[in-house]
Amino acid sequence: MRKKSNGKAQVEEIFRNVFVLTIERNKDRREYMKEALRGIDFSFHYGLDLTKEYLEYPYVAYMPEEVFAEYDMDRDHCRIWTKGQFGAFASEKKLIQDFARQGKNENLVILLDDLVLENSWRKTLVAAYKELPPDWDALILSTRLGKAKKRAFRFIIEWKRKWDPFFKNTKKLLVKKYSHHLDCCHSEISGIFGIIYSPKGLQKLINEPDQLRKDQDDILIGKLVGQSYLNVYLTYPLLGKEGAYDGSWTQKNEFEKPSQPKNRDDVLAQLPKPK
Repeated sequence: MRKKSNGKAQVEEIFRNVFVLTIERNKDRREYMKEALRGIDFSFHYGLDLTKEYLEYPYVAYMPEEVFAEYDMDRDHCRIWTKGQFGAFASEKKLIQDFARQGKNENLVILLDDLVLENSWRKTLVAAYKELPPDWDALILSTRLGKAKKRAFRFIIEWKRKWDPFFKNTKKLLVKKYSHHLDCCHSEISGIFGIIYSPKGLQKLINEPDQLRKDQDDILIGKLVGQSYLNVYLTYPLLGKEGAYDGSWTQKNEFEKPSQPKNRDDVLAQLPKPK
């Protein structure tokens, strides 16, 4: 009689080639991730900390040209990003490209160090992974969905949109159920704090070098989903959330965090001219 594999073994089978993106000064976050991923074989991938290394430059637009050249990023397109956004995606992009060059026919798992996992994340991951269709390219483990992350909330809003005149013109929720433990991704995904790429999905991403020069992770995935180029799903419920850890994380505010750009044209107009 074949012995049934336990949840831990199944998680280990899914979570191969796991990299946690971090920077040197986020020591507290790494301690949390070590505990949260206990039993999982993973590595920390130390990324580019522009906020620390180029403290004298208030905007990405003023960064030295060699930084954009080294990471093959489109300066005109990326100049409104915060230094944290640029450093995170440049590091993630390099990780994706380096892994793809190894020619492994295996999944790639990328987690950010500010991901806080739910207690039941292992059980949800195994269930969601089993429901993936054969042509899946990526599985998002954590993102920003707000109240729409709850299916009960989505049902109420959609019901009200259909029957209540007051809700007729409210924005339609884009997240749709695919299966019991999977949702369909949409083109307006916001923030990705954990994702698994299939070998096929990883290759598709590498085949879009121009997009990789311009768009950070959530915008990039959203565009390729909108073009029906990538088949992307979300776990339901999501495995974790952003930065809700209630430990110290004392070092994360060591440097001033720039405000998030809202509108590209407005931000560009407000940038002071270089001297």
